[in-house]
Amino acid sequence: MALAGFTGSEVGNKYPKNPEVLKKALSLRGIEICNQWFSSLLLTKPFAEVERMMEHTDPEYVNLLFDTGHFAYCGEDPLEMVGKYVGRIKHVHLKDIRPEVVEKVKKGNFVNPSQKMFASWVQAVSVLRNMCAHNSRIYNRTIHTTPEILDTDKVIPSPAHNGLYQILLAMKYLKSSAGEWSLFVEELV
Repeated sequence: MALAGFTGSEVGNKYPKNPEVLKKALSLRGIEICNQWFSSLLLTKPFAEVERMMEHTDPEYVNLLFDTGHFAYCGEDPLEMVGKYVGRIKHVHLKDIRPEVVEKVKKGNFVNPSQKMFASWVQAVSVLRNMCAHNSRIYNRTIHTTPEILDTDKVIPSPAHNGLYQILLAMKYLKSSAGEWSLFVEELV
């Protein structure tokens, strides 16, 4: 974004909301706007969501960053989306997903935590609940009670974040299934 004239100090609503204005700034450096649909919240309707996004955006200004893994993960045919929007796909992420892992995730919480790990999840969620109940802010602050997370969710090097990510993961681990987590996330949004 710095190449397009943005310094990095622009946050949230300070970027141009009008895609035409943003496109002009980005095109000075040969950059195009591409939206990507993410399945990270275990939502299971990517084709319909991408179609809605594409119908409500002007093809002159907004293109698609297409990720094969997100569609395959949700059981949708990536080639169907490519066939429909090939003219608007400007960037592609090719991924090979492991069906056996996807099936475990979709069946529900296959985690068998130690007593210590489980206790850390419950304690962290309780701390977050109390912060919210007392109108404390949970962003841009350090939360010292962080739960143990699964090795598959750890990133290296460890990010310098406030612990909220780990608490949200603990909440996800405590849900009984991917469907239950999806419902919870949809209610938040």
